[in-house]
Amino acid sequence: MSSTTGTAASPEAIVTDTASYSDIVFGLLTLAGFAYAPQLADLPDQKMWRIDRTADYGAFQEAARGRVDLTRIERQWEDILRIIGSIHTGAVRAYDVIRMPSRDGRPTPLGDAIAHYGRITKSMHILRLADEPGYRRQIKAQANLQEGRHSLARKVFRGRSGQLYQRYQGGMEDQIGALGLVLNAVVLFNTRYMDAAVNQLAHGRVRRA
Repeated sequence: MSSTTGTAASPEAIVTDTASYSDIVFGLLTLAGFAYAPQLADLPDQKMWRIDRTADYGAFQEAARGRVDLTRIERQWEDILRIIGSIHTGAVRAYDVIRMPSRDGRPTPLGDAIAHYGRITKSMHILRLADEPGYRRQIKAQANLQEGRHSLARKVFRGRSGQLYQRYQGGMEDQIGALGLVLNAVVLFNTRYMDAAVNQLAHGRVRRA
């Protein structure tokens, strides 16, 4: 995940690849106040969702073949608000919350309600992808930037061929945290010295002129 603006600690928009997408994640991030913009494979085949079963969507009539059930959302609304409040206060980690709405690979009634909420913004996201070239470019540019960071991480993380071997979560988090620190140091070093090189070249041209 990555932010298009703001800081890594509090992103305003989150871009992921297709593999990171689910309707529940869409719902949780939207409810938490983030603009979620996953890349979606096979965009023409994506399913959109409607609230009114009898509404005429014209050219999108066939694409909008799913139905959002507002009753399911309303029934679970108080519990949904508790979850989102817990995320914002830090009482529960977002990683743990994502696992809560599912049981044995199937969504609980709460998870199903969150997924239905997510399908509303998912449909809007699909429409923007189809209609706004600038929106598509923004997502692609951010995804390329993030992939560049991953590529650098793979080169830097040479121990054990770039694989995490710690058997406990705390150890893995320590390794990832250390890797992030090294990556930030590399980026800072390159940024400062590339800027210094550009300034030196610019001043050299001025003196020669």
